[in-house]
Amino acid sequence: GRVVADTCMVVAPVEELGLRALATNSAKAAFYAPSHSGVSARFGALAQCLDAARTGRWGG
Repeated sequence: GRVVADTCMVVAPVEELGLRALATNSAKAAFYAPSHSGVSARFGALAQCLDAARTGRWGG
């Protein structure tokens, strides 16, 4: 996985980054990213997001 910080995922170049899914601790990003960028999104605590980036899996 990859960690991206201080970025608005609504206007980020998600396609250029090659993302198919994202994990975020931002409710706004989790809500808007699927409709604006076509990626699936998971919302959770920062620790959950970092674990997902490290393992490539969402533990919820």
